[in-house]
This record gives sequence, structure tokens and C-alpha cells, in this order.
Amino acid sequence: MSTIALIVSGLIIGIIAKLLMPGRDVGGFIMTILLGIAGMFLGSMIGRAAGIYEPDQTAGWIVSILGALALLAAYHLLFVRRSNAYFLKRTRMTLLLDRVSRTGQPHPTSC
Repeated sequence: MSTIALIVSGLIIGIIAKLLMPGRDVGGFIMTILLGIAGMFLGSMIGRAAGIYEPDQTAGWIVSILGALALLAAYHLLFVRRSNAYFLKRTRMTLLLDRVSRTGQPHPTSC
């Protein structure tokens, strides 16, 4: 596969995977291309291990999109929850400090 075809295919696969996966994703144009290319490689490796593809075959569109979705899901499991939990903890702490500064006492259920 030529480099241009690889980049265009990676972009299309990355866009489809980002549209199918709910939630907020970081990364722009380049990350979308890299996600699609990595999804193609992951899909090819899984297809070869399962016996669907021969050693010299590349993955089809559906398997490539599934590979990209698997990578996005792994990203969400590893990174998104931590940042959201930190944000929620920080927000609760800010609300508690705001209440203490206004009333002089924390909320009875917070301690």
C-alpha cells in the first residue's frame, strides 16, 4: 500500500472509529490518522492470529475499524476515567471550600 493510500485510509478509519465511540476524544487530525493506521495493523494482527487472513494480507475496512475501536476503548479505560475522577474530586473540594468560606463551617455530611 502506498504512503498516500495508507494516510487516507487511516484518516477514514480513524474518523469512523471516533464517530462510533461515545465520549470526548483528544487529538486532532494527526492523531485520527495514527489511530486509523494503528487500527489497521491491530486488525491485521488479530485477523492473522484468528486464521482469517493469510500472512501477506491486510485487514479489511470492518476489521480495521474494529481495531481502531479497540484502541480507543483502551485509551478511554486508561486515561479518561482518571482525568474525570480528578476533575470531579477537584470540583467537590472547591465547592466544600467555597461553603466553608461563606458560612465558616463545612457541610455536616462532608466530614
